[in-house]
Amino acid sequence: MLIRTSAVLLKIVTLLLAIGTLAVAGVAGETKAGQTKKVAVVNTPSVSVSNTPSVNVKSLPAVQLAPGATVAITGTSAVHIDNTANNPLPVHDPATPARTPIQFSFQITVPDGVSGGNGLYNVPTGKRLVIEYASALGSSPLGDTLTYSIFTGTTPPQSQPFLHFLPATQVFDFGNQRRFITGQTVKIFSDPESAVDLRVDRTVPTGQATALFSISGYLEDAP
Repeated sequence: MLIRTSAVLLKIVTLLLAIGTLAVAGVAGETKAGQTKKVAVVNTPSVSVSNTPSVNVKSLPAVQLAPGATVAITGTSAVHIDNTANNPLPVHDPATPARTPIQFSFQITVPDGVSGGNGLYNVPTGKRLVIEYASALGSSPLGDTLTYSIFTGTTPPQSQPFLHFLPATQVFDFGNQRRFITGQTVKIFSDPESAVDLRVDRTVPTGQATALFSISGYLEDAP
C-alpha cells in the first residue's frame, strides 16, 4: 500500500514540474503591452506591392533633383504653381527666339526721267528680320502709276533675292498729283546680313514722284 501511494505522489510531482516549466516559458516569451520589438534585416529583401496603396503626406518635404534628372508625370495630372501678379512666374518658350521690335521708314524720291527708286535696310549680323506690316504713300503726276515691292534675301555670299508685291489699295487725285496708298499685314523674312530693298516703280518717268515707305516687325536671334 505504501509503495502504490509513493508512485502516485511521484507522478503528481512530475506533472506539476512540467506545468511550471511551461508557464515560465510562456511568461518569458510574452511581450508586454505597448512594447516595441526590434527587427534586424540582415539582407535586402524583395518587396512586392500587389495593389496601389494610398500615401498621405502630412507636410511638404523639400525635394532635390540631381542635375540632369528628369521627372515623368503619368496620366492626367494637375500642376498648381503658386505665383501672384506682383511676382509672376517667368516663362520662356525655347522654340521662340528672343525678339526685338523694330520699325523704320524711307522717304524715296524718283527724279524726272527715272523709272524707280528704293530705300535699303541692312539686317544686322546674327539677327533675322520679320516684317509684319508694310505700308506706303506715294504721289506722282497725273497719268502716272506707282507700284510698291519689297526685296528680301538670304545670308551672303550665296544671297538669293525674294520679291514681294504690295498692290495699291487706294488711288485718288489731289490737284495735279495722283496718290497711291498701300498697307498690308504680311509675314516676310530676311536673313542675317541681307539687304531689304523697299522699291517704288512708275509707269511714266515724267516729272518727280515721291513715296514714304514704312515697315513694322521685329528682329529675332538667328543661328
